[in-house]
Amino acid sequence: MTMPTNVPATESALPEPEYPMVTLVISNPVFPREPKHQQAACPHCKGAITLPVGDKEDPKPVAWLISKPHPFVPTAKIVRMHVIEGVVTVFSLSEDASACIIDELPIESVRLIEKGMPYEVFVEELEDAEGEDDPEPDPEPKLEPNGTQATTAAPNSVS
Repeated sequence: MTMPTNVPATESALPEPEYPMVTLVISNPVFPREPKHQQAACPHCKGAITLPVGDKEDPKPVAWLISKPHPFVPTAKIVRMHVIEGVVTVFSLSEDASACIIDELPIESVRLIEKGMPYEVFVEELEDAEGEDDPEPDPEPKLEPNGTQATTAAPNSVS
């Protein structure tokens, strides 16, 4: 199977998105920061020791937005994002469609996922979400004619 190598972006057509569509993902930083160290004098022997220094500033998160430049490859644009089986998959395409990038972010590193959709899909999603919280409503308690709640007596068991 041969694949086209240099297809101009004007000739390539991506499939239409399905809704809800992931439009924004905020993830933890991808690259770990180097720990900072400070030299200090040992209180016992007065020799030099190296101590780790805590960073008061939380590392800045990474934003992944549809139709915006890839956060690490500014010549590529993010065209689709999907959440499948605990992984956010980000699809990016270079301006001339000569290079494609697929990033996979484990869901544990994701802080926020935003989805966009038309109103009709929003209503369906809302109804589905409300149905998942309470699959079967509890029946109303039955009241006796005197206003007290009816109780169900357990049958007597004989050994």
